[in-house]
Amino acid sequence: MQTVLLLVSSALSALAQPGWTAPSHPGTPGSQSGGPPPSSHPSWGPPPGEYGPPQTHNSSFTPDHVLRVTYANVSMGCESRASVLVNGSTPGPELRLEPGKTSWVRVYNDMTQYNTTIHWHGLSQRTAQFSDGTPSASQWPIPPIHFFDYEVHPELNDSGTYFYHSHVGFQAVSATGPLIIEDNGPPPYAYDEERIIQFTDYFNKTDTTIEKGSWLHHSLGLEKPTLC
Repeated sequence: MQTVLLLVSSALSALAQPGWTAPSHPGTPGSQSGGPPPSSHPSWGPPPGEYGPPQTHNSSFTPDHVLRVTYANVSMGCESRASVLVNGSTPGPELRLEPGKTSWVRVYNDMTQYNTTIHWHGLSQRTAQFSDGTPSASQWPIPPIHFFDYEVHPELNDSGTYFYHSHVGFQAVSATGPLIIEDNGPPPYAYDEERIIQFTDYFNKTDTTIEKGSWLHHSLGLEKPTLC
């Protein structure tokens, strides 16, 4: 018997433009993004039964997972498109987190021209709001050649299939991947293995063209698909 986990994602709107420059202190409480949080930030008391005060990570810190966001050409359906990728592919790698446990996911923005974030779609970041990935709302976007340590703590009843994605511009269409919260206890039925199938949209136009909402490039024939 096989169980197939079906994961469907679509492009989502964002609150920040990809060229926006973050302030000088991109770090937030409980994380590090190329520098510690501002020292003037007030202390945070621990939520009941969950987190302690903010943490600053030094060079000895080792995250549980590492994602690297890049910008490169990918070929799909006999066409080539410049896309934002996670660990060099789209979809990105599968992440598996344990419920009831804090996991740290370090996201490197290896792009030189765009900001990025990672949002944990379907998870309520009720005890780590600053790690929700919504730019200019819950965190500053990660500027080019910087990183951010996301603090993700799924609750015991969060087990299930989710997905992560960038929340900047139109990056979510390619910078995305499966997010699995493991079962809290034995599975309800026996099965041999899990297989994840992730569907997403494909657009011939670049993210920049789609964000501008202009079909001028198309009408002038400036962007033509690359045939196999």
